[in-house]
Formats: sequence, C-alpha cells, structure tokens
Amino acid sequence: MIKQILTTIYFTLFFLTCINAQDRFFLMTDDWKTTGIHEFDNHYIIIGSGFTGYPNYDIYINFNKLEKEGTISDVWQYPFEVTRTIDMRNQQSLSVLGNKKVLGITSSTAGFSGDLYKSAHLILNDEMTAVVDSSWVHPTNENAFTYNILQHSDKVLSSLVTQDPNNLSDTKFRFIATNSTGILLWQNDYICPDDCWTYRPQHILSTQDGGYLLTADEQRSPPPSGIPTDHEVSTLIKTDSLGEFEWQIYPGGVGMPYTSNDILAVATDDGHILCAWTDRRKLRETDMSYQQNEDRTIWFAKIDLEGNKIWEKNIKEYLTEWHPRNYSEIYQMISLSDDNIAISTRGLIIKITQDADVIWIRDAKPPLFQPPNVSEFSFVGLYGIVETSDGGFLCTGEAQLLPGDAFPEFEQTGFVIKVDEHGCLDEGCQLVDVEEVVEEENNTLLIYPNPTSHDITVNYQLPHTPDQLTLAIYNITGRAIHTHPLLPTHEGSVRIELDKNLPVGAYFCHLVADEQVIGVERFVLMR
Repeated sequence: MIKQILTTIYFTLFFLTCINAQDRFFLMTDDWKTTGIHEFDNHYIIIGSGFTGYPNYDIYINFNKLEKEGTISDVWQYPFEVTRTIDMRNQQSLSVLGNKKVLGITSSTAGFSGDLYKSAHLILNDEMTAVVDSSWVHPTNENAFTYNILQHSDKVLSSLVTQDPNNLSDTKFRFIATNSTGILLWQNDYICPDDCWTYRPQHILSTQDGGYLLTADEQRSPPPSGIPTDHEVSTLIKTDSLGEFEWQIYPGGVGMPYTSNDILAVATDDGHILCAWTDRRKLRETDMSYQQNEDRTIWFAKIDLEGNKIWEKNIKEYLTEWHPRNYSEIYQMISLSDDNIAISTRGLIIKITQDADVIWIRDAKPPLFQPPNVSEFSFVGLYGIVETSDGGFLCTGEAQLLPGDAFPEFEQTGFVIKVDEHGCLDEGCQLVDVEEVVEEENNTLLIYPNPTSHDITVNYQLPHTPDQLTLAIYNITGRAIHTHPLLPTHEGSVRIELDKNLPVGAYFCHLVADEQVIGVERFVLMR
C-alpha cells in the first residue's frame, strides 16, 4: 500500500511539471525485479518477476502495458505453479524472433537447493499478450542457468552456465543455437581454466566477420594462480559462425592487482569491439587478499577481431562526483541511433562516443530513491535500458530500499524510469553541462561564500534588462533543487538559504534570462 501511495503522489507531482515536454516519468511496479522492455508504436511492454506472498509464494512473470505518458493500463501474468525461483538477468533476456518474442529464463522448483535449475525459453506472440510456447527446456541433467539470448538471422542464440549439482566446481560456459521452433542446431562448451570454477556471461554480440563475441566473468580460485583468495576476471571469447572457439582474452588482466567485473561490449563502426569493465576489488599486498578498491572506475578498451587491444582508457576523472558504488556494477551497454553508446549502471546512465569519450553522466535515481527518503546504502540497479523512438531512454531495474524517511521498513521493488534524450528525469537537467550554455559578453555572475556551509549570496549584472529573469540551482546530476524568480532588472543581488538536507558536493547556479541560460557558476557545499 505504501508503495502505491508514494508512487501516486510522486507521479502526480512530476506529471504536472512535464506537460508539453518529452515524456519523462518514474513509477514503481508490483515486481520485485523489472528486467525487460519492448517498445510498440503506442505503448511499451515491460517485464518483471514477482510472487503472490504468504502462504504459497507462487512465482509469476509480470507483463505490464505501459502507456507512452507513463501510466500502466493493463497487467497480465504468466504463472509457474510449482516454481520457487525465476530469474531474468537483464535486457538481453528478451529478443525478437520474426513475428514473435523470446524470453530466456532460469527456474527452479526448490529455491537454492533440491531440484535442478532449468534453462528455458518462453515464446510470446507478437503483441506480447500471451505465451504461445513454453515447451523448450535445455535438455540436461545438470543445473542450467540462462543469462542472455540473441536473435541473429534465423537462429536464437543463448549463453548458459551448466553445473554438476554434485560437484559445483564442474562448471561450463555453454553457447547454443536453436531454430525458431527450439530445435538444437549446435552447442559448444568453453571450459574454465584450472583455477576457474564458474562463469557469469554478460553479453552476446554478432561481429562483422559473421562470428560472435561472448563476454563473461570468470570466478578464479587459489592455485595455480598463486593468489590465495577467490576473485573475478572478465573475459572476451570470440567464436566463428557455428560457435566454434577462436580466441579468448582478458582485457582487464587476471586479478593482479585488480579484479575485473561485469564486462560488456558493443560493435563499433570501424569493425572493432569496444568493451567496458570495472575494477571493483584490489589485491592487498600484505596478505594477498582482496579488498574494496577505493579508486575503482570504469575501464574501456578497443579490441580488433583478432583479439588485439588497440587502446585502453578509464573515465575516473568524470566519476569523482559520484559514490563508487554507483558505477562499480555495470549492467548494459547499447549502441544508439546517433552512433554513440549508452551504459546503465547502479543508478547512473552514461553516454559516451565510440572512442569512450564521455558526453554526459546522469543520476537516474528519482528523489524517492535518494537519501533521506532511503538509506544511503540502498541498492538501485538499472538492469534494462533501451533507446526509445523519441530519442530518450527507458530503464527498468530493481531497488532494495533500506529504511529512511519515506520507507519505514525494507522495501524491494521493480521500477521503470523514462528520461529524455539528455538523460534527464527533470526537464533541463542538461544545463549543468556548461558547453550547453551560450554566455553573453559583459554578463557577471558571482557567488559567495564559495565554498559555503549554509547559504549563498548571488550577485548578477547584465548588459540589458530582460523581460523575465530566474535563478536556478542544479545538483551535479542535473536535477533542479531550487528556483528563484527575480525582478527583471539588469543587476541585483539575492541571498539563498540552502536546504539543510542537501548533501555536500558541487552545485551549479544558472541565471536564465528570457528562457535562455546566460550564465552558470559552480559552488561547493560543505558542512
């Protein structure tokens, strides 16, 4: 009930501010995790997993018809009568197959023990209003986990992890292809090296030479690596058109001195591969164990189709304003219609060029998911991101919200966020990007004290008297936190008392004359 009330209040207020603008909205869903998105001409379908609650805890997949302006108009469910867990990893759990859609899932009838985990495909009709075929289950006596699927030509490609239930270290990364009716065309296993005990696939990518690129994280164990503690290593595996192994590389190294996690990849226009990963943990020299890497960031490398690294870089300098946990997990990387690339992380959307130059970074979390509404240690993951037909982005995800002002108890929920082409949930958030501002000569905008601990005084001077004049303050993510209408004069001074709940950090003061930003000044809040 609290979820519905809070969502209704937030969406009503937000909708009133977005009339006559590109659709932007936020809403929580009845799922515990919302994963997939598909856009139709007049609506979206979003997919999540949920359960009925005590006493049966029956599992189902939730299909929500989401109107373009941000209201859910219809919901239908596909139930699993004896299933106790359902998992859809990310947006690449969903793919288009001719006039049908295919959804890759992992299910189990006994949770984390007992019966086997099963990898399966659900085939939906073109409108995604019904499951038309649920018969395909990967034929194995092992645990089988579906991670990603990709429709390519007339094939459905799936990356699985299979595991001997009696020997969990006996793990294989399996790449399979079926036809449109689920008949197996080929399958290939890639065995971890001696010091590796499991894989976690991330992406399937078709390459310009007709083959495929698979991204995955290996879980490395002690000997023979010489490192006494488990750690993750990100890898790229290249195959031919039939899934036959060609080469494997480790762009982020093998754990000395950093782990590499969550590797993603996209094809670039030059025929190469751009991959991204994080360096979440660092090797401690004293006892050769791993600890949190306080300097962690997102790394990029350009790889050619022979497996050679052309260049490598990171974007640490652009991430200093955000807590590392916001970007230490990355979930999706997609190519965009303007030839750029978008990445979804733990709360952030990042837009880059094909050479990994940052265009912008936005915090997509709505105020309801920000402190003090929730604990600062709450988890918000953007598992799905797609570019929408209006040039914006639609994101789905999962929030695990620790108690704060808005949530007196722990809350786990799925959600949907629609932002515009600038990554903005609030209109105009891109104005924190100073290069967007056209400053006129002889404009003066001064802020003092700077840094400040409580309030600021803003002095301004213009060469002419505008018809309308406004002062606005934005946080580093581009969200407006304060607006102050001014008398339309060519000079003046105004004192602004800052909200005591504002977090410390950098803020931007915008002077807007006749609906044009004519000055931007940065100040820092300290406590």
